[in-house]
Amino acid sequence: MQQIRCNVSNCSFYGEGNYCQASEIIVQASPYSYDEQVNNEYTNAILNGEVQTSAGQSVETFCQTFRSRY
Repeated sequence: MQQIRCNVSNCSFYGEGNYCQASEIIVQASPYSYDEQVNNEYTNAILNGEVQTSAGQSVETFCQTFRSRY
């Protein structure tokens, strides 16, 4: 299994040594701010292969898997 490195220590999936402990991650292009219901619907659409996006640089992406630890 490949290791995903992450330094967002307030994420519930953050692990020792800056390793992500999530069983899978979701990364999307063009970050948007949604309410929880829309966010869940969008996540399901990504997982079902219904949404495809593109990005030119890493700064144009973000990890949708993030869940605040606090």
